[in-house]
Amino acid sequence: MKKRLLLSILLVAGLLGGAILYLRSEFGFVFGDTSNFQILYPRPKLWEAVPHTPFALFLFEHKGTRSQLRGAQNQIVSDVNPTPEMDTNGIADYYVWTTEHNQPTWKATRLPDLRTANERFSTIKRVRKDKIVVTAFTVRGNTTAIFSLSISEPHLNRYDELFKEFTSFLGDVRLVPEREQAE
Repeated sequence: MKKRLLLSILLVAGLLGGAILYLRSEFGFVFGDTSNFQILYPRPKLWEAVPHTPFALFLFEHKGTRSQLRGAQNQIVSDVNPTPEMDTNGIADYYVWTTEHNQPTWKATRLPDLRTANERFSTIKRVRKDKIVVTAFTVRGNTTAIFSLSISEPHLNRYDELFKEFTSFLGDVRLVPEREQAE
């Protein structure tokens, strides 16, 4: 009797586990994407690669203004998405909120989303008297990509030009599943 009960429990557990795996593979949108992505990006013209910290994906410096274009990523390796509220919109809203609450010398505003051929970015602009920082976020699965453009005095008057270069750069950014080969 005990063997039969144990076998029945194992059978039900196996069927349930198999059903969950099947549902996750066929209906992943219900569970949330937990994939990680590789971030592909170009080297922008008129920008030079410069040394950066291990926390940055890259750091480019504009040859004429010394403005900076920085990239970073965050990835979580997990079978679940532990922070589904931190999607592309959620993380931008969070940055605006933390700027308002923790950086009194800065003013943060959401800019319109930037839709490129490859990705959708939520963007924010933070300003203080001597600096402008525009940050673009995109989230796919358990990968968050963050790109920022930093412009300092005396080049704030070149914001429109540099912002155009920044959005052009973002137009070439792609997130591809890590299991695929980059082209």
